[in-house]
Amino acid sequence: MLATVVTELADLAEVLWSACGDDELVAVVEQVQRAKAVLAAVEAGAVAEADARDLAKKRLHFASTGDWLTHLGGLRRGEGKRLVRRAVALTGPLERARTRMSEGTVSPEQADVIVATIADLPGAQHLRRRAEKHLLRYAARFDATDLARTGRHLLSVIDPDGDDRKLEAQLEREDRAAHVGRYLASPPTAPVGCASRAGDRPRTAP
Repeated sequence: MLATVVTELADLAEVLWSACGDDELVAVVEQVQRAKAVLAAVEAGAVAEADARDLAKKRLHFASTGDWLTHLGGLRRGEGKRLVRRAVALTGPLERARTRMSEGTVSPEQADVIVATIADLPGAQHLRRRAEKHLLRYAARFDATDLARTGRHLLSVIDPDGDDRKLEAQLEREDRAAHVGRYLASPPTAPVGCASRAGDRPRTAP
């Protein structure tokens, strides 16, 4: 299905635009921008699933999904990784943003801003949901640059000194340390009857 769409779009590249009226040109440019957003939404779904299946490594012999996308699209280094990060976010907690992209009302660049902003917020889900709604509301009026400014302001209001993120990181470190402590205090024992290791074999006289 998508191959047919690509073929039809390729035919449009041969249109003699100088023969088109003003209204038609304006409409085409507007529809192209909407098509970019819709296509990015389609891409997000497919890329997220391909990444979940680890197809780049298992079938295509690339180190990662990001490397595959960078090679496939002739992108700058790191762009593929960004696409994967966007895809995973938009098919997970930021489903509303993906829906708006599929409607053609949020651009891929605006989606990247939303993904990056939410990633920098504290982990409380109710805060992230509110932030997403807030950013989507402003996306209807702001370009990606102004939306990024809104995101920075939002972060400064919710967590001005980054204290919540620092606390989260500290709790994670403490949790890992506690886990290691429990492991060292009570290491796992070998199953009963297991005597295959050299140290478990009875010594015999030479």
